Amino acid sequence: TTTTEPQARSLVAPLAAPLAAGPSLLCQANTLYSVSSGGSVNQISGSTVTNIGSWNGYSDVNGLAISANGAAAYAYARSGGNLQNVSAILRYTPATNTWEALPNTSYNTGNSNSLVAGAMNLATGHYLFGGYTSQGGSLVFRLYDYNPSSNAIVYVGYFNTGLSGDSDANGDIAFDAAGNLY
Repeated sequence: TTTTEPQARSLVAPLAAPLAAGPSLLCQANTLYSVSSGGSVNQISGSTVTNIGSWNGYSDVNGLAISANGAAAYAYARSGGNLQNVSAILRYTPATNTWEALPNTSYNTGNSNSLVAGAMNLATGHYLFGGYTSQGGSLVFRLYDYNPSSNAIVYVGYFNTGLSGDSDANGDIAFDAAGNLY
């Protein structure tokens, strides 16, 4: 009697083809990035402006920030009568060329004025954003923290701008390598 061994079968499905990498986000002198309210992101190097993609379908996008080593870009889509709330935190990942709105990231700030700023804290890997509101007759800037690891947004605090509460204001925020906010 002859016995034959069963033919070996692979129990592991073949890997799907990886997504093509997208444009790199460079952290170097003379290179910066901008976002239009329609969600288009541009890389500006010297006098050359290159569109690297967009969060299609979103309006009132602001607060562009680049994470450590250019691994991702974050922004938010604003909502509300004064564009004071977040309808979604947005992320672009160059390694997979993925432009996405992160789930469960809408947030009501309670502010009276627009959100205007965003920055990455390279010391923590968190995305911070903020905007103005009238409080006690003064204009204050309120700051919020988005933690990519937990997908949570928390209110951090505020500072008084010294302007009257009915003032219009704009601006931006940035962190240095040590995690100091400017």
